[in-house]
Amino acid sequence: MAAEYRAALIPHRPMLPAAAIGGLLIGFCVSVASLRRSRRNPTGSSVFRALLPGLVVLVIVTFALEAPASFLTGTRNAVRHFIIGLLFNAVRILALALTIGHLQAVRAFGSGLPSQHMRRYG
Repeated sequence: MAAEYRAALIPHRPMLPAAAIGGLLIGFCVSVASLRRSRRNPTGSSVFRALLPGLVVLVIVTFALEAPASFLTGTRNAVRHFIIGLLFNAVRILALALTIGHLQAVRAFGSGLPSQHMRRYG
């Protein structure tokens, strides 16, 4: 399924640097938004604070990049390719947001699992 999606929409060689730059940019945006939210509202889960900007980025990426790439290229299975791309991006972006939130929680509470520190201190 992934090979069909790449063959239909993406030239392979230019995809690698573009994906790396896009991932770094998305990670930076989610981190900054999550840190700014934590300054305004220090209570609550840092994972949730990172997940919300991740969802916003997912919506932006879907409508700004994925929809035009799927529907304006003239492929036969545009809806199928759109759904496949949406699922790939959802897994990637939300996993990135969860990882950023977890790392921020570990950084805030020291080493170990954040849930252990939350039970002990609050």
